[in-house]
Amino acid sequence: MDAEFDKVDIANWLPYGDQLRVLLSSDHISLGEVVSLARSKGLFSSGLDRGQLIQFLSTTLIRPIEFERLLESAVSRESKPKEQPQEVPLTAPDAKWQEKVRELGDELATIVRLDKVPGTVFSSDPVISAPAKDHLIVSYEISRQDYSKDLLHRDLTFRGEISIRQEGGALSLSVISRHTAKETVKINDQILGHIVRNLKSSGLTKEDAPIKILFGSFDNKNRVLFLLRLAGDKTVGPIPGQIVDLNIKPNEARDALVSIPELKIFEGSIKNMRMDGNKLNEILLLTNDSFYGHFFLTRVLVEYTFSLGSHRGKCTVLFYFQIPRNGEDLAAAPFSFSIESASLDTRKQSAQLVEAKKAINTAVLAAIDKHYRELRAI
Repeated sequence: MDAEFDKVDIANWLPYGDQLRVLLSSDHISLGEVVSLARSKGLFSSGLDRGQLIQFLSTTLIRPIEFERLLESAVSRESKPKEQPQEVPLTAPDAKWQEKVRELGDELATIVRLDKVPGTVFSSDPVISAPAKDHLIVSYEISRQDYSKDLLHRDLTFRGEISIRQEGGALSLSVISRHTAKETVKINDQILGHIVRNLKSSGLTKEDAPIKILFGSFDNKNRVLFLLRLAGDKTVGPIPGQIVDLNIKPNEARDALVSIPELKIFEGSIKNMRMDGNKLNEILLLTNDSFYGHFFLTRVLVEYTFSLGSHRGKCTVLFYFQIPRNGEDLAAAPFSFSIESASLDTRKQSAQLVEAKKAINTAVLAAIDKHYRELRAI
């Protein structure tokens, strides 16, 4: 697109037809945002895919306020921190990995192939900090221009961070890849891959890349159990969570789903289903493991009432596998989570809420590690 193209004035623009189709097809607009927009236009259907919804919406007009809300929702969602827990096994507990990582500090910005992340530049180059002896953090900031797909001249800024920690002389490094927009996922992967390859060349690990929790790390039964256990008790306290939203997809490799009465539910889709994590027997599909081969559970949004130390309140946590939009390479879809919201029972929330979120994050990571190690496919 010509760089001289005038900025779109959102307050006065009525996108329609092909313009609207291009906008809604952007990688930065989620299916949930498309569904919400369709519902605001009076279309309530569980049987339409993304392409059909966009085809319907492209025949309508989107008011400036609706379009502005759509963009703000997308930016807000992208800006929310998400985390991918990973692991790098070490060859010895006293491996001098910190020195090797620090040596890479000056080259981290140059090893990133930004040509593979189009429209993105570093607004702040990757830097390495050491909050503790056995803890290093790589952090950076990117600027993304959104006009090639969205027809808008906007510069958006997103943060990325990689936390590398060795707990008590453990024989592995605990890695948390914190990302926001999809571009930071790709950049994190490039930086982490470079770090691990250098650790391997120094004999500190035998791995070529960090070990992630992937969709294909489990068989279908244990993958469902993994997400359901995270929704249960002992994740952020003794009280089971409530699943307030989930995504279930039929396993298309199975035939004759509709011949089984319990699987009639796959004639549509399941969204916004609220149920107590301790009463999953109300949903037969989720408690009878004989059905687990017929569907994929890919995402759960869980609301918890938590009590962690002196912190008490409510929070919602999203657990999900990052399924590619094209559905290809499903087994390689990585697992991530994000704390979507948190509130405390006390009115004095500012500093305490920050500490509470750290406690929630620590508890969630511990639960993920526990259930993953118990259930992963061997």
